[in-house]
Amino acid sequence: MNITYQRLKNEHARLLTLVEVLEEELVRVDQGGGPNYVLLGDCMDYLCCYPETFHHPIEEKIMNQLAVIEPASRELIQTLNQEHLTLKDLGQRVSTSCRAVAQESLFPWEEIRTELAAYAALMREHILHEDNEALPLAEQLLPDEMWPESSSLENDDSDPLFGKVVADGYRNLYHHIINRGS
Repeated sequence: MNITYQRLKNEHARLLTLVEVLEEELVRVDQGGGPNYVLLGDCMDYLCCYPETFHHPIEEKIMNQLAVIEPASRELIQTLNQEHLTLKDLGQRVSTSCRAVAQESLFPWEEIRTELAAYAALMREHILHEDNEALPLAEQLLPDEMWPESSSLENDDSDPLFGKVVADGYRNLYHHIINRGS
């Protein structure tokens, strides 16, 4: 199995963990708890920043190569690229709203909740499309030399949440993730 393919799959699993954190927080609030805007903001900051900077550029290189090799994949790739843009836009709006509320600005929870739920659903669906359709097709059709290089299966120091060192701004989120279910 190609190491870059496996790394992307590993990153998808970690991104889905964050989607689960968002969904769990939505359920908690629906059951009468108050929203944890700091947790939601940290989660959304990560989901907006890391994938956009490090993950999506690798995927897009792979998908562009796939479109050349397999023209029938172009519609799927166009959909995935559009979802990247939608996730970026929606994620930034939700992140900004959560940060503003955490700083005591007024935003109606229902508006944030609606966008947060839409973001989580789209991110989950998007990852499943990539994991179940696009990446297996790319692994099947692209020779190893057409894949961007990845030095290891582990995230490197560029990942501020799941890397070797957790950045200060993500320590609370990191602890929330490792203490889930306990």
